[in-house]
Amino acid sequence: GNYATVESRDTGTATTEMQNMSSKGELQSVSEGQQYLKRFGSTWKITGDRIDFEKVKVAFGLAQHLNSTFTAPEQVKAGKQFSARLEVTLPPGFFAMGSITNQALKFPQPAPAEKPRSLDQPSVLERVMPANTENHNELLTATVILVNPARSVMGVCFLTRRLNVVPETHDISDVQTAKIDTPEKLASGKAAEKTTEKTSEKEVDANKSDSPKSSDKKSDDTTK
Repeated sequence: GNYATVESRDTGTATTEMQNMSSKGELQSVSEGQQYLKRFGSTWKITGDRIDFEKVKVAFGLAQHLNSTFTAPEQVKAGKQFSARLEVTLPPGFFAMGSITNQALKFPQPAPAEKPRSLDQPSVLERVMPANTENHNELLTATVILVNPARSVMGVCFLTRRLNVVPETHDISDVQTAKIDTPEKLASGKAAEKTTEKTSEKEVDANKSDSPKSSDKKSDDTTK
């Protein structure tokens, strides 16, 4: 055939830097998707692609050794509510702040409004959010800030997941229904027309009565 679909699973590991952190961070990513190909002569070319699943973890400092999980649905209908859950296992003597945000994948990207909250033992944070109604896919982000007893930041971890938003569709019937006036509506319409005609006749009579009348008799002011 002239068409083909390739399913792929891509993984990656890299190092990155963050301002105000003395050590480099580690990035881990996993992505699953499909690529659509079409034959042009003797060669194949990619005509489209789709990302089904994607998650990324970026950790700095001591947060690189945190045992954390971030779970959320892979897809949801536009405007529907869904929940995202963050679980963290903290080392003894440490505290953590956490937050969960969702952002539509569009430009310019809106700034998240969620503020970090204290994660007590067991360190679990769950949030229920509505998917956007603009049919944009979303990026879910869980942030963990690791703090020591002296309230100093010892590490930061970002966990992201892709949320595919299924567009909301509206079914339109193929059969168009004609509107037919009922006998009651026809009768009320005719009654309204008669009332209008009577009102017009009364207005005409009133205008005639207000006009000046001419005298039928002539005055005998003439001297014979």
